[in-house]
Amino acid sequence: MDMIAKNPQLGIDALVKNLGVTKEVAKAAFDREFPRIPTLEQQVDPKSPYSMTASRAGLARKLKIASEALATAGSIPAPLTDKAIEDAIDPTHIQRFLKERAK
Repeated sequence: MDMIAKNPQLGIDALVKNLGVTKEVAKAAFDREFPRIPTLEQQVDPKSPYSMTASRAGLARKLKIASEALATAGSIPAPLTDKAIEDAIDPTHIQRFLKERAK
């Protein structure tokens, strides 16, 4: 992420290569999304909209909404259950990394 922050063209080129979009589309997506990438601290904060630890808020809530939309569209057979999402949440790896980084 530090390399991309210093040279945004790396991120744009990665989007072109991996998503098969034009340079113009990649740049627009990059310019819109890159500044909004959540920090690790935001990801472990249960009150953050980017939380990966809150079972019914943050990214878990976004995943629930996305799975409902995909099920409605017929892309998946059924939306994810709250239990399935809760069972998948494990913040220990990010918390351990942050603790080690703080030393």
